[in-house]
Amino acid sequence: MKDCFVSFKTTIAGVELPFQLNNPFGKEIPEIAQIAVKELQQYIAANEECWSHDFGFGTSVKQAVKGKMFGVLVVENVKGEMGYLATFSGKLMNDLANNHFVPSVFDATVDDNFISTGMKALSVMSREIKALELMENATDADAVAELKLKRKNKSYQLQEQLFANYHFTNRQGLTQNLLDIFCDTPNKRPAAGTGECAAPKLLEYAMQNKLKPIAITEFWWGRSPKVLHRQHKANYPACQNKCRHLLEYMLHDFTLFDATCSR
Repeated sequence: MKDCFVSFKTTIAGVELPFQLNNPFGKEIPEIAQIAVKELQQYIAANEECWSHDFGFGTSVKQAVKGKMFGVLVVENVKGEMGYLATFSGKLMNDLANNHFVPSVFDATVDDNFISTGMKALSVMSREIKALELMENATDADAVAELKLKRKNKSYQLQEQLFANYHFTNRQGLTQNLLDIFCDTPNKRPAAGTGECAAPKLLEYAMQNKLKPIAITEFWWGRSPKVLHRQHKANYPACQNKCRHLLEYMLHDFTLFDATCSR
């Protein structure tokens, strides 16, 4: 596993450290985490030309919004040195991200690249459905319905296989996949995209590399999407839909999750 530990460039002598990890769903952001955020934002801005990803800073109103949530986790290593980890929610394909940030918990290239193979199969089905729909006759309508059901089942199976390959460790050292972690929730399964948010990626990396979590926060970088207002550089709590149950599993020995904290 690559070394993603980032040493502080800012002098942090005299900065008061929290006695325990702050609530990822709360509004309080420890000073040490604010320093890490400032350094990461400076790094992103300074290396703007290296990003192949478009964060939506263009002037065109038709431009697709592609802002991202980033996260930092201040940690202490086994030598007693303070530093931080950085990552982003979801995927971000470019060399800069691969060299600087904590990677996804799941390596998509394993198991014969089943995600890529499965997505290609779904694309083929979608093209076949579109071609049949253009023919507009009763026989083709039955074939379309059959293909749509086949595509739906294939998509579900692919999602289940993906969840089974996302493994997370809690503070007691127990490792489970997402299907096991969410089996006791009302929906019995995680929402699509669970496991790719910043907070669980950062915490999993810390646990796997014997790094003590000190403080955590997330911030938005880029233009705001239309469906959910986000302010550039502003801090936000971890999401409820995908992260609440997962982080409670990972950190359940911490008294972090009081009922008054909501997104």
